[in-house]
Formats: sequence, structure tokens, C-alpha cells
Amino acid sequence: MVTATFDVYTKIAGQHIIKIWNIKSGKEIKAFTLKGHEHVVTQLKLSPDGKFLASSSEDRTVRLWDTITGQEALCFRGHSEPVVRLAFLPDNRRIVSAGRGGPIRIWDFRTGVEERIIPALLSAMAVSPDNTLLAGGLEDGTIVLWRIETGDRSFSWKGHDAWISHVAFSPDGNYLATTSWDKAVKVWNLTTRKNIATITGHIKEVHSIAFSPDGKRLLTASGDQTVKVWDIAKANPSR
Repeated sequence: MVTATFDVYTKIAGQHIIKIWNIKSGKEIKAFTLKGHEHVVTQLKLSPDGKFLASSSEDRTVRLWDTITGQEALCFRGHSEPVVRLAFLPDNRRIVSAGRGGPIRIWDFRTGVEERIIPALLSAMAVSPDNTLLAGGLEDGTIVLWRIETGDRSFSWKGHDAWISHVAFSPDGNYLATTSWDKAVKVWNLTTRKNIATITGHIKEVHSIAFSPDGKRLLTASGDQTVKVWDIAKANPSR
């Protein structure tokens, strides 16, 4: 398994140093410089097969890079505001991006064609493991599910009392975890859309969340400068 990191601010404007790491060994696999973005890079995502790196930027573009050569493969233009959310679909064919003021755009990076536009203003988003659902968190604490193939809204419900900062599907796609500036972490059953666990313990807003590969634990990171691991089975559902 690999991941990528980047230096947002470099001495050379428009150039960002990217490092790709092997998570298990902690060793750097490759380093190269992205040359193309005209403003700050906001997010990086590796494709499921690791062959491509996608970057979003405040220059309103999404760019695709070859991880072997470090060269730009495609540039997607269409957003009218800075692009702040980015995700690969598990089908290893499409990218989802969202601008700061919306909308959500789905791109086919094999053909370079924009496939779909979904009108929405998101604070967080994630794609289900089976490619069927896009989960979004809104600034008012609402959680929304869209069907990727049609762009239709499937369900929505109020999940938090403040801005939702991160959403993540469980490995089997049956559950959704959400974090918020209200400091809470919640896990939802997507069949019933009921909260099955509420985790509290951070003293500041929770920024990020991830499921363990077996789906039994959650990893959270917070503005209180802590990273915590939680056993979902031991958490208490909200009442």
C-alpha cells in the first residue's frame, strides 16, 4: 500500500514537491516536482492501481500525473472556484471533484471527458467501495447520498450540529463514518440510516477519519493535535 505527501508552499511558485511512500515500510518510493498548477495544491489522491496521482488546486483545475514519470497526463478544467475535494472512484476510471462553491463534477480520466455534474456545495465527500454511491457532508451538518450513475439524490438526513469535516465508507460499504466541528464522530447504518455509534473524546474539531481494513476500528485526527484509535463495538450509539 502506498500514499503520497506534498509540500504546499515551496520557494518556486507553481511547483510542488511530491513524495510517494510505502506505508508498511515507511520508506520513500519516489519524489518528483509537479509543474503546472498556478496556485496552491489543495488535495492529492492516488488511483486505486497506483499508476496515477490526481491533484486539485485553488487554480480551479484538477490534474492527473503519471506516478512513474512524474509528467502531467491530463488537465481537467470546468470549475469556476478553487477545487477543494477530490476522490478516485474504485473503478479506476473516474475522478470526482468539488469546488469550494460547488458543484460536484465526475470525470472519466481514460477519455478526458466530463461525465456528470451534480449541483451541491460540500464540506466533505467519499465514494462507496462498489462505485454506486457518493456521500457528502454539508456545512449545516446534513449528510447526503447520491447515486453516481444518475446523479440523483438518494437520501439525506441531519447528522451533526456543525460543519461536517470528513466522511468515510466502511470497507464493506454498509456503514458511513462522519466527523464534524461539533467534536463528535458518528457511525451510520446505511440501510436504516440510523446512528449505531457516537464517539466523543476529542476536545477540538475532528478533521479526518478512516476505517481499519476489517471495519472494526476507526482512526481519527483532531485539531487538538491528537490521533486516536477507537473500537466501534465499544462505542455508545446516540439516544
